[in-house]
Amino acid sequence: MNMFMAIYCAILFFVLSPGILFKLPKNGSKFVVAGVHAVIFGVVSFFTCKFVWNLSHKVALPAKKEGLKEKTREGLLENPPIVQVTKPQLAQ
Repeated sequence: MNMFMAIYCAILFFVLSPGILFKLPKNGSKFVVAGVHAVIFGVVSFFTCKFVWNLSHKVALPAKKEGLKEKTREGLLENPPIVQVTKPQLAQ
């Protein structure tokens, strides 16, 4: 999980907490209200997390991975295999 996703989840959790934007159901007990808001948080995060994840990768700077080299087609062809595989010859 990257930092943008953590911040998004924290803000979403705060905004969907009972009494911040709304309280459903109005006359419910403390546990029923918390349960309804937990379900709302789960549904909203399920449908929006992929969008926020993709957005965070477009906005964020690309991270470098130390010690790993990118494999390119040319890089793979520079080091030919030691043993070459040939097609088996059929007996005539």
